[in-house]
Amino acid sequence: MSDLLANRAAGTRLMMVIVVSFSVMSLGLALVGLYGLIAFAVRQRHFEFGVRLAVGLLGSVGLVRLIRSMLYQMSPWDPWVFAGAAILLGAVGALAAWIPARRASRVDPMVAIRAE
Repeated sequence: MSDLLANRAAGTRLMMVIVVSFSVMSLGLALVGLYGLIAFAVRQRHFEFGVRLAVGLLGSVGLVRLIRSMLYQMSPWDPWVFAGAAILLGAVGALAAWIPARRASRVDPMVAIRAE
């Protein structure tokens, strides 16, 4: 009986293996394409990132000196504060990228093609 069931399910099992294989390959291609697109955009703007990072660090040093008198029982050079600020800015940046991406994913492809 188990041989009979195995023979009947062989076709379905083969079809499932083929579908899963193509799904994994298409996911891999999408990941490589997305990585390439983001890497290309970052490579084009690396100078701008460096300038913003340098200006941001200089600005934070200047502001630390300005608010030193307002801090109570806290070092103005506390690495946890700088790390927290970086995490907060990263989260806001991720949210700022996610919202337009979610909105763009809801657009009908035919409407987008006709608009171009």
